[in-house]
Amino acid sequence: MKKFLLPALAIILSSFTASAATIPVIFHVLYNNANQNVSDSIVYDQLRVLNQDFNRLNADTINTPAPFLAVAASANIDFCLAQQDPLGNASTGIIRKQVSVPSFSTISNIVSSATGGDDMWPRDYYLNIYIVSLANGMLGLSSLPGASANGDGVIIHYTIVGGPTFPGSQIGYNRGRTLVSLVAHWFNLRSMAGSLGCADEDSVSDTPISDGSLFGGCLTFPHVTCGNGPNGEMFMNFMTYADDDCKNLFTQGQCDRMNTALNTQRSSLLSSIGCNLPNAVYALEEQAFDVFPNPTSNGIQIFFNAKSTAVEKITLHDALGRTIESMRIHGEPAYIFTTEKLAPGIYILEFSGNGVRFNKKVVVE
Repeated sequence: MKKFLLPALAIILSSFTASAATIPVIFHVLYNNANQNVSDSIVYDQLRVLNQDFNRLNADTINTPAPFLAVAASANIDFCLAQQDPLGNASTGIIRKQVSVPSFSTISNIVSSATGGDDMWPRDYYLNIYIVSLANGMLGLSSLPGASANGDGVIIHYTIVGGPTFPGSQIGYNRGRTLVSLVAHWFNLRSMAGSLGCADEDSVSDTPISDGSLFGGCLTFPHVTCGNGPNGEMFMNFMTYADDDCKNLFTQGQCDRMNTALNTQRSSLLSSIGCNLPNAVYALEEQAFDVFPNPTSNGIQIFFNAKSTAVEKITLHDALGRTIESMRIHGEPAYIFTTEKLAPGIYILEFSGNGVRFNKKVVVE
């Protein structure tokens, strides 16, 4: 019988969060006709869903049943559109390629230009996501850590890519949550679907055992099976096959498992520069904000101007690269890091988001 973790006291301090790992993503959109060529808006909305759900910033966390709040957690993983390709050339993070087949049934054909698809970028430094038309009713598939390099990525049907603002066309699975579960699978999470009956299929201690009642639709809490009362099945977990609108959480155990994979089998992603803008573009992005005063002794103030583009988070590091504080950007024109507890010296402000990652040196006197 699985056991739930004991509740922990959560203290929320303003908009500060722990520093997150940021994973460069390259979307390969392989289309045979205009309907399959999903728009940039749909891709951007899907990326927002990934970032929100992996960091428990999704608006529907309010729907998590109270008994499961104690184990609901953030994986602390961010995703960016790749800003440079493996050769250092500028990239939008989206590749579009018209293909000759109306749908794919073979993975090897999808991930190779020689067989009518598109070549993968190195999986050690990028997460490859293929948006295609899949044959045989498949919605998507993903490899696990340790898979062969040729095909180590995520493949998803074009009708279920999107988010709340720009949903896909397949009702029930059109809000981006299928890709959330597939990417989590890429980070070594297993399904909670209960395909083996009442068994511990996902090897995570704080998710209840399922009997397979989680395929499609949305159950009513509590749905008790397999002796998992009184709270029943966690059908609102991202690793079930419930409808997108029903799912809203990862557990702490699932987040720990993903981060273990990130820091072991997929640790090379942590040194990827795929989220970095090519050097020639940095000066343009730095026009989007001012840091004042610098040097400083009374706080670091960041002011965004009308040229501000894709920055979503600011992180303060010391000269050794250790994270001091991090804050998410919520649309305000100015943000402040206090410096009263900082030793004099050089610090680095890291600006990051869907379309940018670069550093600014700050001197504290």
